[in-house]
Amino acid sequence: MTREELVTRVLNGYLDLFSEIPENFQDKDLATMWVGQGLGGLRDIPAHLIDDKIRLSAMTPTNGNQSGNVQNVVDSLSLIDPSQTDRYEEIALCGVIFSAKAIWSVDYSLLTSSFLKKALAGNSRALLPLVSQAETLKRSGIVIDQDVIDAAVSGDPSYFGFFKNHQYSEKSLRNCIKNHNFSYRNLIAIGRFDVLVEMVREGFWLHDRYEEPGNLENGIEIMMQGCLLHEAYVRQYPINEVVELMTTPSRKDALLKMYSYAELTPLLKTTHLGQDRAFKAQLLESGLGL
Repeated sequence: MTREELVTRVLNGYLDLFSEIPENFQDKDLATMWVGQGLGGLRDIPAHLIDDKIRLSAMTPTNGNQSGNVQNVVDSLSLIDPSQTDRYEEIALCGVIFSAKAIWSVDYSLLTSSFLKKALAGNSRALLPLVSQAETLKRSGIVIDQDVIDAAVSGDPSYFGFFKNHQYSEKSLRNCIKNHNFSYRNLIAIGRFDVLVEMVREGFWLHDRYEEPGNLENGIEIMMQGCLLHEAYVRQYPINEVVELMTTPSRKDALLKMYSYAELTPLLKTTHLGQDRAFKAQLLESGLGL
């Protein structure tokens, strides 16, 4: 078999093992091509052939099935020690950008704030494998600081629920709201629905998905159908103006979900809510945490 025939077989994915290549043809160029085609990883390549070119090629396979490629990248990166190359960070970043799963294969000493922010810039989900394994992360000693959290939340709504409520900065939430489509119930869960309300007050709206209300009454009508963006629209109005339009039983129930006991209680003396015994009883129960 000629070298040209071997190259064709590699490019067409016809070689299952690098060892199938006769030793006299095994060289760095074929090894680079072989891992780059997704036929295997660094574990399959003789050690004397491995250099940075091959390591980088192993981080970015272009063919083969996706699950197989991911496994090859994860496995190959775990075999690379920082002492083996001056380009370790570049190689590790390529692997993590290819698949977030590779993050656990990076040498822990490199998982600094600087590296994690670079990884997130290339792959917004790069941090998910770390934060989704909280106990392992805690034992590893890897520190995820506020800058990294801000970068993660700004770039992907998948991070809701993984951090403590106070760690979601307003800046990162604004970026996430502006650039991503996600359930605004996540904002309610962390007690930061106010960020969306303020953005709507400033002019933010998803015009490609929702028609902007023409007035408060219109906003309430659509909000009552379960649209949280319209609830944010309604909440931008003074609470007493909203209450004046919430006269039906279903709308009054909505009030109890929208506003706190402290916000609603003063209105019992100045609005129609004070004449509704059932509403006052429900409000008292909510205030008592019942």
